[in-house]
Amino acid sequence: MAARTGRSTRSSGGRGSAGRTGSSYSRTGSRRRRRNRRRRSWWTEGGTIKVLLAVIAAFCLLGFIHFRNLADTARTRDLSDEVLAYQGTVERIAAEEGVGDYTPYLLAIMQVESKGQGNDVMQSSESLGLSPNSLGPEESIRQACVYFAALLKIAENKECDILSVIQAYNFGPGYLDYVAGKGGKHSFRLAEEFSGEKASWNKTKYMNPVAIARNGGWRYTFGNMFYADLVTQYLIL
Repeated sequence: MAARTGRSTRSSGGRGSAGRTGSSYSRTGSRRRRRNRRRRSWWTEGGTIKVLLAVIAAFCLLGFIHFRNLADTARTRDLSDEVLAYQGTVERIAAEEGVGDYTPYLLAIMQVESKGQGNDVMQSSESLGLSPNSLGPEESIRQACVYFAALLKIAENKECDILSVIQAYNFGPGYLDYVAGKGGKHSFRLAEEFSGEKASWNKTKYMNPVAIARNGGWRYTFGNMFYADLVTQYLIL
């Protein structure tokens, strides 16, 4: 009786212990493999996408910071006394319209547009659909700031550079679409192509020193393809 009990105990204990231990290891290993598969699945399916989105977001942020840094570091040079007389007004209105950091650009634009003379000092009447020179000085500056702010927003959304914004002040926002489709960076070549297409390649004499130095003194009849060059000659970037 005792012998049977002993054999029964050893037999039962051996099979039961080994069976439970083996089953436990099997279940643990199975769970570990499932977790590993889930990790691999996350990385190969969702993880890669998340990493790519994070990288894209980082590049966009760097581009935005660079865009803002350009505004922070820009300085004016060689402005006329008439333009400098409007500096305080431009600073105030630009700040009210959310483009205070871009005051140097706005002053340089005024230098090109009017040299600070006349009423519509920013030549911004037409951006409101009005006849040229319809606005007084403060109205002109206000509208220029509103228009510039709108161009900046478009440029940031389309990842275009600040020179594209300056050129678009003359060409209109369609130029930002054009530049965005060709790498997002303004160049004279792009401005020339855009102007030529819009003008059906019709030319006119343009004896500005900037134009004379570049092509002997002509431009296409749509807008001014030299506009960004004209403005930046009054800026230290």
